[in-house]
Amino acid sequence: MADPVEVRAAVDADVDAVFRIDADRADAQWSRESVAAEIGHAGAVVIVAEAATGIVGFCAWRRLPDVNEITNIGVAESARRRGLATRLVGAAIADCRERGVSLLLEVADSNTGARALYEGMGFALIGRRRRYYRSGADALLMRMRCEGTSDPPGSPSDGTSGATSA
Repeated sequence: MADPVEVRAAVDADVDAVFRIDADRADAQWSRESVAAEIGHAGAVVIVAEAATGIVGFCAWRRLPDVNEITNIGVAESARRRGLATRLVGAAIADCRERGVSLLLEVADSNTGARALYEGMGFALIGRRRRYYRSGADALLMRMRCEGTSDPPGSPSDGTSGATSA
């Protein structure tokens, strides 16, 4: 049985843990200062997944006037394949549905696992940024229309009972 994981709002004390999770990925995006700035930004939402062992994942998005945009998401390698990314993205989707706006994100075309997760949750490809990443990979732009919809994929009431895993 897996340790219970609580999803909660990030606080200043979480900066180092979020930074470490991001830094451990091949496509790391944020400096420690960037993490702190995002947690403190009035237009941003940063949530963390916390297990008994500490922070094991995070998701950040910006609330813009007519859309929300995921700016970063990461799950510690030791906590992958347990549905945490689905739960974290599900929280972003729930916020969009509450606000009545769409959710945008970008993902490297080479990141097949993340692409499969997003497609399985209902995101649609809307564009491509050629050679966007330092590696030369293209960025795929994806959107989920959340206006007027109900529960996010993976929630107990949507019928999938969190079956999708990341």
